[in-house]
Amino acid sequence: MTDSDKDTFTLADALQGGPGLDGYAFQADVYCVPCGQDHVRIAFFARPTVDWNTFRDSEEVPQPIFFGESETEQCCADCGEHLYGPEAGKDLQGFIDEHRTELSITIWKQVPNIPLDDDALGQWIANDEGLYNWAREEGYEV
Repeated sequence: MTDSDKDTFTLADALQGGPGLDGYAFQADVYCVPCGQDHVRIAFFARPTVDWNTFRDSEEVPQPIFFGESETEQCCADCGEHLYGPEAGKDLQGFIDEHRTELSITIWKQVPNIPLDDDALGQWIANDEGLYNWAREEGYEV
């Protein structure tokens, strides 16, 4: 690569990706890899090479997101695929809401007729290895 080549990027460069590629940021949205690469192709269609300053601006060219982290759920703006961050409804309360009946039956088999409000169910899930593992296997944050 010559020095002049270092200042330009091609479509192949933008689509290269690599380990940890979670998606693309473009115009204040995030996109999964396939949808983001569609946006990359569209952005590059108008110009076959893009200078480095334009390439670094997510308003102009979709930017790759590697090993994305977020405190909130991030989903593709086009297809809705979950990209990274905690999934909505995948917290402890979501697990309790989805499995309240099964949880109650399981616990009552061990300790019949104890009151089981959300706090009690949460305590059982946190302290019972089987319930804890069940919640984690289904992707819930416990």
